[in-house]
Amino acid sequence: MNFEKVLVILIVVIFPMIDPVVSVTITFEEPIPEPTTITSQYSINPNNFGVYFIKPCRIFEPNIPGIIDPTSSPTHAIINEYSGVEFASADKIEIRFTTGQSMVSVQAGLIKSYPNGVLAHLRAYSSDKPGDSPMLDSDTVHLGTGPTKITHELEVSSSTGNIKSVEIEFFEQGYPGKYVYEVIDDLTFTNIGPPSITDTSPPIVEIIKPVEGQQFYNPYDAEMEYIVKDSESGVARIQVVYLDGNGKVIQSGDIVGGTSPPCGGNLFPATESHWGYSTTLPDGVKTIQINAWDYAGHTGQAERNINLIKPGPFNLWAQGIEITQGTQPGVAVNLKSHSTGSPPEFIYNHISYVPLVAGRTTVVRVYPGLEGTTNNVPLDKVRAQLRCFSDPSYSTPCPGPQVIEAENIPQRNILKELTVTPGLTVDTMRRDEKQSWNFMLPEEWTVPGTIYLEAYVQAPAGLDECAGCRDSSNTIRLHGIKFESVPNFNDLILFVSCDRVDVKKSGQTFRPTQQQISDAINYAGKRLPIDETTLPTQVAAWSWIDEIGDCEDAKNDLGTYAASTPGQRKAVFALGDSQFPCAGLGGGGNAVGLTPDSVDEELGHAVGLLHAGNPPGHWFCPQNDGVCSKDKADGCCSECSKLNEKGEKQFCCCDTDWPWPHGTIGAFGFDTQTLEVFPPDFDDGNDQDPHDFMSYGGKVDWDWVSPRTWIRMYNVFTGNSLSWPKKQN
Repeated sequence: MNFEKVLVILIVVIFPMIDPVVSVTITFEEPIPEPTTITSQYSINPNNFGVYFIKPCRIFEPNIPGIIDPTSSPTHAIINEYSGVEFASADKIEIRFTTGQSMVSVQAGLIKSYPNGVLAHLRAYSSDKPGDSPMLDSDTVHLGTGPTKITHELEVSSSTGNIKSVEIEFFEQGYPGKYVYEVIDDLTFTNIGPPSITDTSPPIVEIIKPVEGQQFYNPYDAEMEYIVKDSESGVARIQVVYLDGNGKVIQSGDIVGGTSPPCGGNLFPATESHWGYSTTLPDGVKTIQINAWDYAGHTGQAERNINLIKPGPFNLWAQGIEITQGTQPGVAVNLKSHSTGSPPEFIYNHISYVPLVAGRTTVVRVYPGLEGTTNNVPLDKVRAQLRCFSDPSYSTPCPGPQVIEAENIPQRNILKELTVTPGLTVDTMRRDEKQSWNFMLPEEWTVPGTIYLEAYVQAPAGLDECAGCRDSSNTIRLHGIKFESVPNFNDLILFVSCDRVDVKKSGQTFRPTQQQISDAINYAGKRLPIDETTLPTQVAAWSWIDEIGDCEDAKNDLGTYAASTPGQRKAVFALGDSQFPCAGLGGGGNAVGLTPDSVDEELGHAVGLLHAGNPPGHWFCPQNDGVCSKDKADGCCSECSKLNEKGEKQFCCCDTDWPWPHGTIGAFGFDTQTLEVFPPDFDDGNDQDPHDFMSYGGKVDWDWVSPRTWIRMYNVFTGNSLSWPKKQN
């Protein structure tokens, strides 16, 4: 073989192995589902390049005539800045490749001016995240002071083809670490890798509000709520479309995606996007449609059909007002739907005889009136405000807030914006806490003294009453509300827990839990005319030697203990443990009980109150044998009966002049802590109605306080002699 032949063979065998590098370029002109955040959209089929933007960027159209135009960056580029999203500072652009690369390059430019000029850096790493491995290569270019065409090339390479991630940073020259937002185009690399995410399913769209067929009486502030889920590539875009009865689009718009911030309001693909807001419905809408896209381009959809009813010319007025701390027989009712001059005014003492206590939780209930709507449809989202004045001319505001809004408890459907039905009476609305505006008065309004309240009823946002209908009847006033001082709870009642030393059980000591003590104090605070701010949080312990299991013995020993303690109190109450010898007993200023809800009744007995209801009261025979005997005298067979020494029943334990049937409350009760109504109804003796807590009747946990008991306890606490309701002969 001669030399020439060998040389030819070497050229033929070796030279074909040196192929030119084949490159791939992302120009950012590619159609992708959501250009506002491109984290994974170049690594998902059908548009896979194997490129994932760790810190997402936004595709946009740079346009600075003569500097940045289609000749320097055809149409689109990317920037690491987001419209509508705030950053604490600018950041790097970080890109991951799903397979190793031999070369990566980008074109960089500036769309803003910087007095010190800007440097752009490109760095390559073998790790999936830049900086997690030693740097493989880097490149730097000076971009000038800007704006600058997007034609400045940055390039990194690796002879082993193991570039897995790159980072690009822009910072002002002379200020390392002071990053700025700027742009790149034409990301070029050597190998397309596999997809980073597999996405085969469309997003799931669930509409929570409105419900199917929901009626809207007011197009303003309509509540919308929906959830979009996509557990694969994430939720890219959400669109709301309003359709008429023929399916024609009236209005549409993107909630997220498109020109809006990225979906879910964050920078990374959201697998679940939950939206709730109020909006204005366009005229003629019959169907609300929610469309959603994931980053792979799949589409999901859900629809709701609604019925938008315009209320027509209507008139609102303030139909009633009441103030309550637990029981209230009186309510001011304005029968005039139209009036001129001064607003309707009602004097508190003329409509009610229940004293109000300073420092106690107080609720004002305001009742709307409505007339004139088309076909008597309800009116949605009606509002009201309450103001307080310290003078009868309603000119000097009370201390504290000058105006308050009603309580808003959506989970219980107690709302500050009501759906008002025409024709409802105040009595009907009083029976349902959801039918009134319920205002919790600030502490500054309930100090000792007299206040004057003014409530104003407002049309829903965006709607007006008929011509001339917004008049003085939209306002109602309650005049001369006096809050009376009462002594501190601890000056009225000595409250103790009982450390019961059980002789029969080897002298073991039993006591109520702290939770039971707290519950008992809470019961007293809810139903007695006391200043709640003076309720104790901790109580003293009274030790009782239990030798014979006699509740009367416990009460007498408690009296001896109370006599040895300083103070002029109205009553003493001791709470026992769960094995206390009786449910409760009170009299002669002393009372004991084993359950928290026995506090009020036994305190009532301690200061001289009998059971509520005329004899024979409520039959109450918990004993298994159902037999009344002398040793079961108290609480046996009837709350109004007591056995004499001969074992004969005597009716002596109930009031004989109770004014309402079988111990019921006779007036509207209201729990100012839970905003629950106790209507003054009775059911012919079946005991499924609210009863006074001095009665054995009524549903479990539904005994309350009547005006009679409230006033009598108030008299005891304050030394007053107000009259209380009695049966009229």
